[in-house]
Amino acid sequence: MPQTRPVGVVGLGAMGSAIACCLAAAGTSVAAYDINPDAWERLAGSAAGRADDMESLARTCPVILTVVDSDASLAEIVGVIRAHRNDGIVVAMGTHAPQTCRELAASTASSGIAFLDAPVSGGRERALRGELSIMVSGDPEAWQALSPTLELLAARLFYLGAVGNAEGAKLVNNLLTSVNLLAVAEGIALAEHLGLDLSDLATVIMASSGASRRFEETLTRILAGDDMSGTRAGLKVLDKDLSLALDNAPDGQKLAVTGLTRALIRQAMADGLADRDIEIVVPWMRSRLSGAEPDGS
Repeated sequence: MPQTRPVGVVGLGAMGSAIACCLAAAGTSVAAYDINPDAWERLAGSAAGRADDMESLARTCPVILTVVDSDASLAEIVGVIRAHRNDGIVVAMGTHAPQTCRELAASTASSGIAFLDAPVSGGRERALRGELSIMVSGDPEAWQALSPTLELLAARLFYLGAVGNAEGAKLVNNLLTSVNLLAVAEGIALAEHLGLDLSDLATVIMASSGASRRFEETLTRILAGDDMSGTRAGLKVLDKDLSLALDNAPDGQKLAVTGLTRALIRQAMADGLADRDIEIVVPWMRSRLSGAEPDGS
């Protein structure tokens, strides 16, 4: 059933704008805001409304979804909400440190506001179709109240208990995605260097122990002639997520494989690829093996 209460969406990047558009298409009343005026273009053709500023959105919307990159931005938004509300639900849908979410949940609770962390996995196209995977943790009553709204966005919803758990699961997911992506890129580069037919290789690997969703999706794009030149999720996002994982390791402990993966990502970023599609690492790995210059244009 379409939601009738206003839902605020703060942060209109690729994911936030898609979330706002999906909710509006489902009949939900949406008020959207972004500090960057250019972000409004991503709502073209959508029924989502536009808030004039963060303060008016906070006053108007009892449910506010934040889709921002940094913990500092999230904390600033929560501060504005606390200044203008003493009830409602704040939902952090970006990737953040679990401890940051725990601290913000404590601060909002003192103001009568419930806090959920609900990071997503899927990408913009799946968000537009309402087919995301969403991990949720935090106040159980808020979870029950908000689940009908989140169901409009998700093919799969997972409730993980105490606040911060969902962000912890997202950090692990992004760690595994990043490590697997680099392994797939290096494996494909080696296969090409050895003169293997990639179509044959796909059949073999997907029937063997090296199979993974990342391998299948990446090789499918290559076989279709995709040059990985898009910008759907830049390498700088992976760098940020891997840094969060490293920062949240136990004191004195090192995530060795994660650290190496981040170092390789940063090498690719230094070659001018920071804002490129994450799978640009495939041609980048080719260049490493061949000695050719990577294309950072």
